[in-house]
Amino acid sequence: MSILKDDLDRLPAVSGTPVTAHEKHPLLTHRMASSLLNAIEHWIRHESLGVDAAHELDKVRKIAVEMMIEQYPEKSRL
Repeated sequence: MSILKDDLDRLPAVSGTPVTAHEKHPLLTHRMASSLLNAIEHWIRHESLGVDAAHELDKVRKIAVEMMIEQYPEKSRL
């Protein structure tokens, strides 16, 4: 139980700085977060039905890349 409590207090962050359970990661408040979650849901649904989900996965990747470039523009120039 104490291990789970410790993990709850420190969640990993993309930036390398720990994010506590009480903070929201910047990408969760991004204007495109709901679009990304919807695209992921469609991708998972197609995958679970055994349908070719390449198109849905491509949508997920495009949205995620756009979010990352918008959120971390300095990293996109590398």
